[in-house]
Amino acid sequence: MHYSRRNFWLLCGLGMAAIIAAHLLPHAVRGEGAWSLPAIGFGGLMLLGVGLFGISYGAMDDIQRQNMKSDWYWGSVLGLCALCGVVFPAVLFGSGLESIAGFFHGAETPKEYFFCGIMVMMGPFGLGYLLVYLFRRLREIKS
Repeated sequence: MHYSRRNFWLLCGLGMAAIIAAHLLPHAVRGEGAWSLPAIGFGGLMLLGVGLFGISYGAMDDIQRQNMKSDWYWGSVLGLCALCGVVFPAVLFGSGLESIAGFFHGAETPKEYFFCGIMVMMGPFGLGYLLVYLFRRLREIKS
């Protein structure tokens, strides 16, 4: 199996471009409701972007796939530790909920609080993956 660095980064770049376009679409096209052009376009572009990121997995060789699986596992463990050790106590015993809602430009409805919760769950896991990936890459460079 031959690894193509160009195909991997091309698919990742196209996926990121689709996700950015999805976030710009509601500002460019007006409409309201679940079946409006911005809503359908946003969902379609997000699906395309995440799908392209998923397909990029096929452009890796077996060693890189195993490294990615390991990075995601240990990154998720770090993210879960951050949630349990920092975020949950801040929300339960302090004013963490208002701080989180303020970070996402305020939350006034249950839907907005739900969105804040989803982002708080995804954020530490993604950040944990990034930290573990960078740590592994620095160890490889040092060796």
